[in-house]
Amino acid sequence: MREEQRGERRGVASPKAQRTSSWLVLMKAIEKLVSGKEIDLEELLERVNQAQIQKNYKISDPELGISSLVDAIACRIAACHAL
Repeated sequence: MREEQRGERRGVASPKAQRTSSWLVLMKAIEKLVSGKEIDLEELLERVNQAQIQKNYKISDPELGISSLVDAIACRIAACHAL
């Protein structure tokens, strides 16, 4: 079967490649809008004010005994979007 018959043409990127390219262009544009220093997620976890996060998301200490802070926040965000 010829390439043209299968919908493939030389020089035309696949839809997946086009999405990846669009995503990279978007990320570069966002990087230009943000000022600051990029850090690893592990370092970010060391810098957070856990008490303030617990207050903002209304996370109790007993809840942290059965799940992590990240899981508690993710559940709240998911529940907010589900409603």
